[in-house]
Amino acid sequence: MSSCLRASWPADLVRGGDPPLKSTRTLRVDQAKIIGTQPAYGLLDLTGSAQLNQMTIQVVVTNVADRRAQLSRFVQTNPQADNQPYVVPAQPRTVAIQFGQKF
Repeated sequence: MSSCLRASWPADLVRGGDPPLKSTRTLRVDQAKIIGTQPAYGLLDLTGSAQLNQMTIQVVVTNVADRRAQLSRFVQTNPQADNQPYVVPAQPRTVAIQFGQKF
């Protein structure tokens, strides 16, 4: 029987550095006020697997802390005409279990 549990994150974040990927977009000052700022967030995904003879099982948990993170913010039309910013949320906590059998 063998088993594995893995968690990963960028090394820069562990040392207190900046996130490895950054996205910047130029907005006019009046548009930026309407859209607002996107809060910082961190998400944790875990994967574990085990194998016994010809059978395998894998468990995946995404967004373990069930954070309601905002992945992005935007407006659908001209910000002066539509003052409603839209938010793309992170996927809520999801648990997946996969079984396998080799023949």
